Amino acid sequence: MILYIQLFFVSFGFSYDAILVDPFAVDEDFVPITYNAKNNESIRNILKKFDVKDSPNYFDNLIPIIEIYTKNIYLYFNKDMYEFIMHYVCIICYIKYYYESKRSEQKTKKIELNIELLFNLISTFKLYWLCKTEKKFNEGLVYVEGGLIDRVINMRIYPGYEDLMSIDKMKQDYPLVFNRTTKLENFEFILQESNLEHCSFKFSSSELKDKNLQYYISKSSFERLFTFIFAIKYFYIFYKNLDAINSTISAYRIIIDKRFLDFVNDIPLWFPQLLMSYLELDDYKHLYRSIFEETLKSVSRESNSIDKIFELEKSRNQYMNYTKDYSFPKYLFDLFMSENDLQSIISIYNFLKEILKKEYYSFISTVLLLKSSCLIEKNMIQERFLRVIFEIIFFVDIIEKNYSENDFERKITSEILEINARIENLLKKNKKEFILDDRGNFFVQNEVLKVSLSLKIMLQSIFYLSNSKKKLLYSKVEEKLKNRKISYNTSEIFRTYFLFLVAEELNLKIPDDENRSASKKEKSNIKKILTFGVVVTLLVIIVISVHFLLKK
Repeated sequence: MILYIQLFFVSFGFSYDAILVDPFAVDEDFVPITYNAKNNESIRNILKKFDVKDSPNYFDNLIPIIEIYTKNIYLYFNKDMYEFIMHYVCIICYIKYYYESKRSEQKTKKIELNIELLFNLISTFKLYWLCKTEKKFNEGLVYVEGGLIDRVINMRIYPGYEDLMSIDKMKQDYPLVFNRTTKLENFEFILQESNLEHCSFKFSSSELKDKNLQYYISKSSFERLFTFIFAIKYFYIFYKNLDAINSTISAYRIIIDKRFLDFVNDIPLWFPQLLMSYLELDDYKHLYRSIFEETLKSVSRESNSIDKIFELEKSRNQYMNYTKDYSFPKYLFDLFMSENDLQSIISIYNFLKEILKKEYYSFISTVLLLKSSCLIEKNMIQERFLRVIFEIIFFVDIIEKNYSENDFERKITSEILEINARIENLLKKNKKEFILDDRGNFFVQNEVLKVSLSLKIMLQSIFYLSNSKKKLLYSKVEEKLKNRKISYNTSEIFRTYFLFLVAEELNLKIPDDENRSASKKEKSNIKKILTFGVVVTLLVIIVISVHFLLKK
């Protein structure tokens, strides 16, 4: 039986629909950021209990990934949550990175963290904490767990019986389940002390091929990741240990096969909906406030940001107008989408400028470009729209911190100097008088060159693009340059594109010698590669010939 419950709050014009797939994960174009990683023996000890047959090399690859997630999640919680967080992150990363870590050899201490998954894990643990510590959330969870036992587990265990076992009968027969684990404040007993102490995950051959569970984890919203905790819990209790449920829980193994996948796919269809139906609008605000308390301290300029975000849907039209803003890389957005689709992006950008501090404007643009394909959905339901806004704010905070910690400013400044030298050369060849100020902006005929104002934010946005989006951007730029018959070096195509934008803005022509120079450099590189190949081939032939003659 599938329960699908949706609440409507007429006075606020608000409806809540629990989300199962993260709106930022629908296109599977995840945003990775790089961190330095280290080993962690506590994580290794947990993983050893999962699958003793896995090689130490596999653990060496996986442990730094888990370490980075836990390190970033801990920033949002008190220490009394750390043990639970580490155990659950081990489960999630073990599944998500299983094949990737088996394939790769960790040759660097740099590890990529998936921001989408980080957001949903933090949100999962925030919801868990509220259910553990606050009466309204706890009551809702106990109510839903009773429904899970009564409706789902009962029918799976006794599918052939007309009279299903009642909750009272189950409480009598299985006191361990009901006395110790139904309420979340004692949930660590089953997940940490018992389950993970002896937990071992195994994949069936079909799942090795299909990787269904990895995609499930990667694309899950925090509601579905939260539900996954209970899927593991009850799959174990009711499928694996019915005969021994009154005694100490023994070692067990979850086979990740079709039956397990059916189980974890079925529960989210009703479990989070039923839980959220127990809550009211103020409870949702409290949930988001709990999730974003630390983030908003960093980035928000207003104390009532949460309320403003919840009211945005009905006032969105007032943010639709685009006014020139050089923190917004319209040159790049124009390559990815139509003018109509761009309106959705502009409205979000204008709103976020209103509630976030000025120093974050460029990072708003970066995130909007990174996730542009997720933001142009027509008739997006209110809860998805809310989630998108909150996730953008989270991304802005994470990327800004990563940008500062890794000294990316210096790398981008170096690239700007290289591009400015080419712009300067272009202006001189076209006999244009100009001034270059100390901030790297060009003034031509007393007017600032618009491209130079947008250059830094465009480079910053390109810097964080995923490989798939960079390939798409490359193809769009290549098409534009070819249509204008502009030569380019493939390794410097974006530099040529910026030069093209300058020429277009000032109605200039990129000189033929500039085109020939790029083409000549490209051909020269190809010639060097071919020459090197010929020399190596000749040397190999000579060595083989000498070896053959010596053998004679």
